[in-house]
Formats: sequence, structure tokens, C-alpha cells
Amino acid sequence: MPPSQAQLDAVRELFEQYRELPRHQGDSHFDERLDQLQNWEAENIRLRHAAHCADSDDFARLLDYYLENLHNGLPLDGMLAHGPEGLDKAKRMDKAFDLFAYAIEYSVLSAAIQDTLVEALGTTPITEASYLAAVKQCQDLPSRIRRLELLTLIGHEVAPHIQSRLIYSGFKLLKGLFHYVGMAEIHARMNTGFKTLRPVKRLPQRLAEFSQHEQRWLQSGSS
Repeated sequence: MPPSQAQLDAVRELFEQYRELPRHQGDSHFDERLDQLQNWEAENIRLRHAAHCADSDDFARLLDYYLENLHNGLPLDGMLAHGPEGLDKAKRMDKAFDLFAYAIEYSVLSAAIQDTLVEALGTTPITEASYLAAVKQCQDLPSRIRRLELLTLIGHEVAPHIQSRLIYSGFKLLKGLFHYVGMAEIHARMNTGFKTLRPVKRLPQRLAEFSQHEQRWLQSGSS
């Protein structure tokens, strides 16, 4: 079933929010601090989950893919450049539109959370203490929890299909559509996901385990 007008309007609103974020203002100092934050977060997450990775090759594989392709959100600038026409073309995804909408919301939330945190941290060196203090200052715990919930939802949408060679072949045939609407890099990351995550057993449970661990860490640090 094609997406409803309400669903399309909701995604358009997310794009407008994304367009207004500080990362799009051409401030080189902000961009440098954002890069520092993203690198620190990736290293910190890897350290926090080191024990899980040591216990499970599947979890380690999933974490590697998450940090390299998902943690900072999917790249949306290509779609923004195509304007409303690109989103109209995305309607062709039909049954996959829910997954598309989850991915857009996840990506916009990821960017907004990071940009707000960069501004809260200012020039303060990033440590776990200063990071958690800035998180508390931002008062965005509900957004962070929603972001983790979306990650789990995306996992449940993707997991039943990731083992299917037929669906993967169909996905590859959509490469031209993805490129046409400015989603070439998103297609590339999803393609990597098919190849990387196919061997991971119990993928939705692994993602839920990761999300729950992150929620506990956030809630303990922001209390």
C-alpha cells in the first residue's frame, strides 16, 4: 500500500527540521567540534560494549556495522538536494515506506541530538563526566530513548528479509531509484548491511540488547 499523505507530510517535516540544524550553517568551528564528538562517541560506545564483543562475534560484527554506518544517522543531504520531487519518488517504495520513515526519523534525531550536544559542550574537553553533564543539560533523554527504540524497530523490519537472496536481488535492482532520489550513499550502506549482517544470528535480539544497554547507561548518567 502506498504511503498516506499524512506519512509523507511527517517525513517532509523531518526534512525541514534537518535542514535547519546548525551543521548546515557553514561554521567550520562547529563542524570540527561535531567531528570530535562523533569520534569520541564511537570510541566510548566501543569501550562500553567491549565485554559483549568479547563474548560474541555476532555482537562484535553488529557493533562494527552500527558504528561505521548507523550511529551518526544516514546521510540525507543528497535527498535534500532533490527537494520534494525526491520524496515523491520515494513513494515507489510502497511496503518499504515504513522502514524508510523510521530511517529518516532516526537520522534526523541522531543529527539533532549531536548538534544540540555540540552546542552544550562548547569548548569543554569531552570526557564521560562532561558528556553526561551536557546530556543532562540538554534535557533530551526522551529523544535519545526514541532514537534507540527506532533502532530496534528498524532491526525488526530488516531482520526477516536479510537472509533472502531474492529480496537482496530486488534491492540491488533498486539502485537506480536510490541514486535518482539522492540516496546513493544510503543504498551503499544498506548493501553493506546485507553482506555484513547476514551471518548475525538473532539480529533483532542483538539490536534490542544493544539499545537496552545504552538506555541503562543514559538513565544512570542523567539521573
